[in-house]
Amino acid sequence: MEKNFTSEPHFMMKAVAKAGIFFPISKADCIAKAGDLQVKVDFDRFVSLRSILERMAPDRFDNASHFYNAYMSAQTQQMAEEYGYYK
Repeated sequence: MEKNFTSEPHFMMKAVAKAGIFFPISKADCIAKAGDLQVKVDFDRFVSLRSILERMAPDRFDNASHFYNAYMSAQTQQMAEEYGYYK
């Protein structure tokens, strides 16, 4: 049975807290605070917090719910592109 990595959102939230990202905040300020922090996205793979933030829309996040909804939307879009969904 193949194991699925389901902890990326947890590690994303930890990286956001470590970066000192508080709301409301602009996307540009989030990216500036991200520095070189890495987010564990699979059992043996990390990506920069900055690269995750750059894929997110809109340009301002009024609260944490707004931010995490944008994060999940960006992740869903990336998976759709990666696995060829919606074609």
